[in-house]
Amino acid sequence: MLIKLTLLLSSVEAVNAAGIDKTLQPDQTGCEVAKAALDKVENSKIFKDDNFFLTRLSVVSNFGNDVFLAGTLGIWQMNDANLRKAKQVSKQQQLSDKIKKILCIDFDSAKEQDLKKPLYNLVCAALLIQVGPNLFQN
Repeated sequence: MLIKLTLLLSSVEAVNAAGIDKTLQPDQTGCEVAKAALDKVENSKIFKDDNFFLTRLSVVSNFGNDVFLAGTLGIWQMNDANLRKAKQVSKQQQLSDKIKKILCIDFDSAKEQDLKKPLYNLVCAALLIQVGPNLFQN
């Protein structure tokens, strides 16, 4: 219960004074933004449980402040190849409509620059986890 309350408060903190959702703004980093995006994805129930892998990955990247993979974008450090694969997964697993309706983003139309937005970046990573070991097969 305490964890869910903390995530809820983090989601509230990720909306700035002007009412703009930071999870949908480019180049946003930090703990509160990462937690807010994670909370949205977890509460959507669209993706299978990842045993907090994406949470741990956000900590390793210092919530997007440290880039440890050249050529990647965002807190979860995705790239254009990841985006293309994630779009395929979204279509194959028929998740496109759920993502659009529940998370209010059109992920299938996302461009590489959208990966600078924490929510898009996280959805991309979550979709790649959906395929697990098959991710690296042709």
